[in-house]
Amino acid sequence: MKNFRFVILGAGNIAEKFVDAVSHISDCEIAAVGSRSAERAAAFAKKLGIEKSFGNYEEMLDAIRPDAAYIATTHNTHAQLIKLCIGKNIPVLCEKTMCMNAKEAEEVFAFAKEKNTFLMEAMWSRFLPAVVKAKEWIADGKIGKPVMAQLQIGNRYQFDADNRFFSKELGGGAALDLGVYGYQITTFLVGENVTDINAQARYSHTGVDTTDHISMRAGDCLIDITATIETKIDENLIVYGEKGKITLPHSQWADECIFESIDGTKEIFSDTETKNGFVGEIKEAMKCVREGKKESDVVPSSLTINCSKALDMITMK
Repeated sequence: MKNFRFVILGAGNIAEKFVDAVSHISDCEIAAVGSRSAERAAAFAKKLGIEKSFGNYEEMLDAIRPDAAYIATTHNTHAQLIKLCIGKNIPVLCEKTMCMNAKEAEEVFAFAKEKNTFLMEAMWSRFLPAVVKAKEWIADGKIGKPVMAQLQIGNRYQFDADNRFFSKELGGGAALDLGVYGYQITTFLVGENVTDINAQARYSHTGVDTTDHISMRAGDCLIDITATIETKIDENLIVYGEKGKITLPHSQWADECIFESIDGTKEIFSDTETKNGFVGEIKEAMKCVREGKKESDVVPSSLTINCSKALDMITMK
């Protein structure tokens, strides 16, 4: 089978991690990188051994005609660039958070459906072996019926009004940067049928949310999510069931999950194989495109849209 060829839109740190992930996949390659700055794209390509670089995204897409595009720019440009790629029938894997709001999310997926072209949000945590193992344990009834899920995620980001984390225009704030993990990982484990969403937040003077609290339920399981960019907190996801609990330390990049029964039995799964957590999402996108699928079963359009609606309760205030 011939190599699957990606192009990258954006030449920042997250794009560099994507390039490294591709290096761990035998039948995948980066054909080109693009940036709004030709100099930045050229420097990125030279540093990482990519053959071609462009200072214009449309020119790159037309010249390369890749199997898929990976969008690694800031949140505020995602919808525009998704439409650019999809308009040329180029499948897209777009970095999270895919869109600034639910309206954008609904628009890009509707356009992808119209153009019969694959589109997926890059929610890499759903493919981590430790997260998948936790889902298997829950499905197997290891903790009995899930009763409650609690997730905390965050760290202190030094305030800088020019930094994207604190820029309303660039899609900054705890919700779009971190809260997206909370919603998408907890629902992966306990169910997508989310109701009764309630959200509260603290805001900086730049207008972005700095600490968020979201409560909701998936079926009979109550979910509690805290995300912050203004203080360092213990990062854990704990799913409590009738017969025990499962803990995922640092769930967004988890390399282990821990089962503890109410009678004291303990089991630990450790992932010692994963070198770059992006590999799973890339393989999923490749598989879907090669099979002619238009969206992923693991990260479907409904997930991205419903998550956006929940985050809108914070970011659209």
